[in-house]
Amino acid sequence: AASAKEQQLLAVLTGDADEATKAITCKQLAIVGSSHSVDALEALLPNERLASWARIALEAIPGPEASAALRRSTAILRGRELIGVINTLGVRQDDAAVPLLLTRLSGSDDAVAAAAAAALGRIDGAAAVAGLEARLISTNEKCRDAAAEACVVAGESLLAEGKAAEAAALAAAVRQAEVSEQRKAEALRLAILAGGDDGLALLTESFWEPSRRLFAMAVTTARSLPRGDAGLAADQAVVDGIEGLLAGKGPDARAGVLLDVLAQRSSKQAVPLVLRLAAEAPQPVRVAAIEAAGRLGDVSVLEPLLAAVADSDAEVAAAARGGLISLSGDEIDAALIERLQSESPAVLAAV
Repeated sequence: AASAKEQQLLAVLTGDADEATKAITCKQLAIVGSSHSVDALEALLPNERLASWARIALEAIPGPEASAALRRSTAILRGRELIGVINTLGVRQDDAAVPLLLTRLSGSDDAVAAAAAAALGRIDGAAAVAGLEARLISTNEKCRDAAAEACVVAGESLLAEGKAAEAAALAAAVRQAEVSEQRKAEALRLAILAGGDDGLALLTESFWEPSRRLFAMAVTTARSLPRGDAGLAADQAVVDGIEGLLAGKGPDARAGVLLDVLAQRSSKQAVPLVLRLAAEAPQPVRVAAIEAAGRLGDVSVLEPLLAAVADSDAEVAAAARGGLISLSGDEIDAALIERLQSESPAVLAAV
């Protein structure tokens, strides 16, 4: 039976109270409501002023009755109210809603189709994923794109559940589909995260990708990967990307961006590459390498930075001074004190 509190609230909801009062009542039913409140809340779903309040309660009430009410309402609702109910079905991860959501995904209303795709992505069951994949070859471009976005959402859920192989397969399906570059970029990130060694190889190749959007996504993903001992392979993937760029596989200006990634990741294994580029790379990359050297903070970068302080290129010298300022630690301090014996005015000033 409904609790005394729930019965009291239902009396308000079904009575002559004004809409503001009924809205607050819906909010309270989200806390104390049960299946006994479902019918009264369902009756409010077509009301454009109370629909969202009713959904707040239906979203929170456990049990199949609330989900069934939401599914029933999709047959009579339109526009914003329909989209709201579809969103709620996604939040509730209602497997039984998959068939009707797939139907809406192929409908003529683009906003409803996008909502249906997002809900299917959140539901993340086998039937939902299969339906989404099937629509990656739809003749409707917007339907394909919506399905692709939902596939990535579903793939992220799979990855979080430890199903990396399934997530990688879903990412591959999106990357092969005729969808927008933004969807391909989102799928690229998922493919890198879910792909293990293959994902890291893809990361390296993406640094050479002609598309600036895909390159940017690869950089963002590299920044988010685990660091330290757990991130050694990821660090190497970035190093390989830089080597490839300087070998002509992509614009060498991107090397500076990747050097910044290595510095942010505090990658000690990148130090030899950074020092080499700080000494002999083309000027823009050399400046970026010197800046990265200072941020890496390894004592081995001290001498190259001191040498660069006296460089005839003002930008190189300024980057070296900035790098020296970034260094810290007792070992660094001791080494700097020793250099007070230097005969170079530029080095002495920097020290």
